Amino acid sequence: MPSSSTGHTGILLQAGSTIAVTDVQITGGAIGIQNNNQQVIFKNIYFKFCTTAYVAPGGFTSVLQGVTFDTCGVGIDATGNHGDVMLLDSTSINSGNTVVFRDSSNDGGDRNNQIVIQNLKHDNGNPIAVTSTNQVVLAARDSVDTWVWGNAVPGQYQKGTLYTTSRPRALLDGFGKFFMKDAPTFAGYAKDQIVNVKDAGFDVKGDGRTDDSAALNAILRQNAANCKITYAIHHDSTITFMLMSP
Repeated sequence: MPSSSTGHTGILLQAGSTIAVTDVQITGGAIGIQNNNQQVIFKNIYFKFCTTAYVAPGGFTSVLQGVTFDTCGVGIDATGNHGDVMLLDSTSINSGNTVVFRDSSNDGGDRNNQIVIQNLKHDNGNPIAVTSTNQVVLAARDSVDTWVWGNAVPGQYQKGTLYTTSRPRALLDGFGKFFMKDAPTFAGYAKDQIVNVKDAGFDVKGDGRTDDSAALNAILRQNAANCKITYAIHHDSTITFMLMSP
């Protein structure tokens, strides 16, 4: 998209519950990704020359993991958001404010506007976190271990608290980031490695009324040691369980 765009949007998630958007590079545009979905995980997204990389005018929970903002005006615009945004293991290069958000600390009730930044690399003097009223709440720094604005502990609203977070080595890659792996696809498995729960020898109704939990758990236990894909189709949606051997 044009780098000076005032109207182009790369990806628009309008409604529903998108599970994940991964491994995408978005160049240019007024908005790289606009997300109104209830909950989404964005992994390994590279934004370059976007006026605003990610806009969250709605939605409940979004996680941006392994994201790069490269020469973007704003990284995340959460000024219209009433949910949670987490930026994890990410980098801001030659860009403006990393996060701009609406301060809900004076709201009644749960004050449910939560911003979490963990393991951010940042390379310039622009503030990292700014409220919609242009109040700097996290100034520029080379890196952020963990920063929280919101209910880090239930009932205890944090107005921009810095933490040091322990990360188990077993969960990290060679760069100290949480390990990510490409999602497997059906194409990589033979037919005998795929199990339909309706054909697994258990009485699975899938009618929206019957409690199938015992049957489904029995099927999962039966196939867990064999590294098989176990799936169920219900109406117009598919629920897939990926079972990996220990």
